[in-house]
Amino acid sequence: MKYGDRIAQLREKRGLTQEELSNKIGISRAALSHYETNRREPDYETINKIATSLVFLLIICSAEQINQRWFLIMMFASLLSTSI
Repeated sequence: MKYGDRIAQLREKRGLTQEELSNKIGISRAALSHYETNRREPDYETINKIATSLVFLLIICSAEQINQRWFLIMMFASLLSTSI
């Protein structure tokens, strides 16, 4: 399952429309649609907002230990691959 499919699945599981989630995180509904259909990849800030809005706990390492964006993407992907 790709990250966009998982975002859509979790959003729907929470009973949110694309409009509601996009408003909550401050992006357009169209942008969220692109993420959910894997046409675009969200940036670090957007990943963080989506994860927070869907009630995920993200652990951020210091920049000296590991590239922060890569770490967050990997953590998000790991969280998405587990069932809630």
